[in-house]
Amino acid sequence: MNKKLISALNVKITSVSISPECAAVLKSLKFNKDRWYRIPSFISFVLHTKEHGGIQFNVFGDFYFDGRSGPWCVDWFEPNLGPLNKRLAWLVHDLLGYATYFDFATTNEILRQLLIIAGDSKIKASTVRYFVGRDDSWFGVPVVGDKFYPNIGKFEIKRIA
Repeated sequence: MNKKLISALNVKITSVSISPECAAVLKSLKFNKDRWYRIPSFISFVLHTKEHGGIQFNVFGDFYFDGRSGPWCVDWFEPNLGPLNKRLAWLVHDLLGYATYFDFATTNEILRQLLIIAGDSKIKASTVRYFVGRDDSWFGVPVVGDKFYPNIGKFEIKRIA
């Protein structure tokens, strides 16, 4: 982490822009028991916020993420992949988890808001935020040998006007 992370607990996501190509890639992911999903080609999407303008996510391909992290026994509460908007929420959370843009608390707040946008109740989304916020061991730049280490350099997050 070479730069100071943005702490923006007051961030308010107003909308999400996702291209048909990006939606097609995310929809094409098939649940598997390893819970390890490959983004095969470039995708891009934007979170629109009240306070920070647009935040663009570019994934350059051959990027892997795990859908909703955690054990299979909570799939009844939150699916590992779920519909498109939930897939996007899990992907955003994983991308922000590399600690390259927002801090830990803001990363989890953005997940909460994306889950609400995806159709979860505020209580359910807040429950997810609470549990992902209990342990920050997943947050930060992965070390060599970590399952997520090969993803370094395969994405960028930037603010746009």
